[in-house]
Amino acid sequence: MVIESTRLPGTIHRDPADQLLVATARILEISLFTRDAKLLAYPHVSKVVIDPKPLIGSL
Repeated sequence: MVIESTRLPGTIHRDPADQLLVATARILEISLFTRDAKLLAYPHVSKVVIDPKPLIGSL
């Protein structure tokens, strides 16, 4: 996964943690669940958008 994170297609921002998340999702063929705008903008991974409203108080 570490090697794949350095070989991601296209342009992704330089956050190594995000690169590892994307690489892991691509290798395992799973979707990322995220609110992160930078990850949502990256087109080379499947994503599920989490509602940006705070979860606190929703119970």
